[in-house]
Amino acid sequence: MSFLSGLWVPLQFLPHVIQQIAPVFPTFHLAQIMYAPLGAPSQGTFNGHILGLLGFTLIMLGITWIAFRRQAENA
Repeated sequence: MSFLSGLWVPLQFLPHVIQQIAPVFPTFHLAQIMYAPLGAPSQGTFNGHILGLLGFTLIMLGITWIAFRRQAENA
């Protein structure tokens, strides 16, 4: 996930397909938030990245809740 989000290699050096899917991963948003205070160019806005992280968190919590409920029903 870190490689696909451009954390280890700048996105402009990665294939176009990976550049398109990078914003799906939370490490992309964390890296973009980190770049601004360092003075490096970043994509998007701070609020957009916070919303991206919040959205990913909510999706993962939903998946976890569904898995927990299924496990509880089968126990």
